[in-house]
Amino acid sequence: MFPLDSDSISISVGPKDETVDKCILKIDPKKHGFENAQGDRIKKSNVAEWTVDVPDVRLGLSGPTGSGNYYSNIEFCIMVHRNFLYYVWKVLAIVYLLILSLFVIFVMDPVEEFGDRISIVLTLFLAVCFFVCCEALPKVPYLTLLDKLMLLAFCFIFLGGLETVIARFHSFKVDEISLWLFPTVYFSINLYYLGKGLRYRFLLINDKDSEAYKAQTNMESTMKHVKENETSSSSTSLGSKVDEDEIEVSSIELKNIS
Repeated sequence: MFPLDSDSISISVGPKDETVDKCILKIDPKKHGFENAQGDRIKKSNVAEWTVDVPDVRLGLSGPTGSGNYYSNIEFCIMVHRNFLYYVWKVLAIVYLLILSLFVIFVMDPVEEFGDRISIVLTLFLAVCFFVCCEALPKVPYLTLLDKLMLLAFCFIFLGGLETVIARFHSFKVDEISLWLFPTVYFSINLYYLGKGLRYRFLLINDKDSEAYKAQTNMESTMKHVKENETSSSSTSLGSKVDEDEIEVSSIELKNIS
C-alpha cells in the first residue's frame, strides 16, 4: 500500500527465568485499556516520516521453549502510519501533470502534426522514466500502490502513441473519442486504487476491531494472545499451579522509536 502503508511494532515484556506457574503478568486497568490512558500514551517520537498511533496492550504466553516451558508476557503493539503527503506533492502531482500534457495530442492534427505528436509522447515517456529512476522507491519483490500508479502512467503514454499512429493512418474520429475516453479511464482507475488504499488506512487508524487491524498487528507478534481471565486457566492446562504472587505492569515510556 506504499505510500499509504502502515506498519506495526511489537514489544514483548516478560520474565526471563520465571515460568507461567511462578509468575503471571497482569495489565493495570487504571493505566491501560481506555481512552487517553496514561500508560497508552507515547511520550515522545522523533520519527518525522511516520505518525505513531496509540499502543495496544495485550496479554500473552511466549513459548514453548526447548524445555517445553511457557512464560507470561505483556505485548505492546504500536501501529505507525506513513506520512504520505510528501509523495502526493513530489510524485503523484507531477505525474498527473505529465499525463494531462499527454491529452494535448488529441486536439492536434493527426496528419500535419503527426511528428509533433510522436515527439510529445516520447518526451513524456522519457520524463516519467527519469522521474521514476530519481525517486527512492521501495525495492520490494511486489508491486506497491505507487508502483501500480506509475505503471498505469507508462501504459497510457504508450497507448497515446499507439492512438496517434491509428489516427494518422485510419480515422480522424479516433481523436474525438480519445479526448474524453483517455482522461475518464485513467483517472477512474487512479481513484479506484487510491480509494482502496485510503479505505484500508482508515480501518487501521479508526477501527481497531477490524480484520485488517488485527491481521496487521498479529503479523509482527511472536506470542500466543490470551485474555486476562484466561491466563490462570492457560497455566492450569499446562499442568502448572499458579502462585498467589502476581505482577502488575503499569506503563512503559517509549521514546525515539526508530
